[in-house]
Amino acid sequence: MKRFFLAMVIVATAAQLAGAEEKNPPVSFGMQLGVDYSVLPGEFSLWNLRYGLGIDFLVHLGSTFYLGAELGAAFGFHKENLTDSGFDRIDVQFPLHLTALVFLGTFTIQLYGGAVYLGGANLTGGIVYIGDFSFALLPDAGVKIGWGTINNLFLKGGYVFGDPGLFYFGLGARIGLF
Repeated sequence: MKRFFLAMVIVATAAQLAGAEEKNPPVSFGMQLGVDYSVLPGEFSLWNLRYGLGIDFLVHLGSTFYLGAELGAAFGFHKENLTDSGFDRIDVQFPLHLTALVFLGTFTIQLYGGAVYLGGANLTGGIVYIGDFSFALLPDAGVKIGWGTINNLFLKGGYVFGDPGLFYFGLGARIGLF
């Protein structure tokens, strides 16, 4: 009976999310999951991946247009090369963006800009100490191109302005919670 109840909850949730796709709700609070790759000047490494989670709030202003804001957190570990036995650094970032989202049929284009609190710390014997973190607040801007409407999968790319600046690109998913 528990499995049947759980299956019914999943079906009801999926139906609610499918309905949200069609209605274009007046406001949408959502959650985003993503993976980014940062391209640092002078450094190409397989370990520049960032894994993140974010929340956003969008307000519907027309038949195909939303304005909103998003807040996120992402982290990643770094190695100098593949043969290293352990990671040498942890990188973190906390972006805060204002966004404009436009629907083009079943596709979305979202422009965003704001700031990112970017930081990192060296690992000492696999241990990170909070006092070792150094942060910088830097402006950034980018674009997300998605497939779907309120619930979508997206590709994104952007640039963090600073000295040195960095490009990033990635993929993610947005789930509209209401």
